[in-house]
Amino acid sequence: ESLLRSQQPSGAWHRPDKSMAFCGGKLDVITTHRCIEVLSLLTKENSLEDRLIPLRDVAITNACTFLLGAPLHDDPVSYERNSGVLTPEVYRVLGHIVQGLVKAGKANTQSVRDKIGLILKCQDDDGSFRTSGSLLVRDRDLLHYTDITAFMVRTLVFYAQSIRSDT
Repeated sequence: ESLLRSQQPSGAWHRPDKSMAFCGGKLDVITTHRCIEVLSLLTKENSLEDRLIPLRDVAITNACTFLLGAPLHDDPVSYERNSGVLTPEVYRVLGHIVQGLVKAGKANTQSVRDKIGLILKCQDDDGSFRTSGSLLVRDRDLLHYTDITAFMVRTLVFYAQSIRSDT
């Protein structure tokens, strides 16, 4: 119930204040995606009280509206910021938007298909995704670091599985 009440009027959820210093910002797109994920898991497990189901439905609808209107950038996450990357990472945010919409049951919409098309267009020939950073940091090559490639491939897999289950 507290998760549903903490949704912002915009449809987004903010990170709890305690984590914002560590994370570097509100990171509304990521947080909203994760809240949709929690609500969809509670739905699959039938773990919501009946009185909360209409509130959940409204919250997910509002969250989808927020994600559909969200710009394709957000603050750098902590490991990016700590490595000196101060520019927003477009792919990470794009992946969170798509995953949030897919988990909300909106995979088969033109907006999601357009975002999937953008992801596929930006993928390098070797299957990786080139990030906006160009730093080499300890164990991460932030130009081609595997985290963002793995995350984008996971986004594509979530989408494909969702589309397959709809047919």
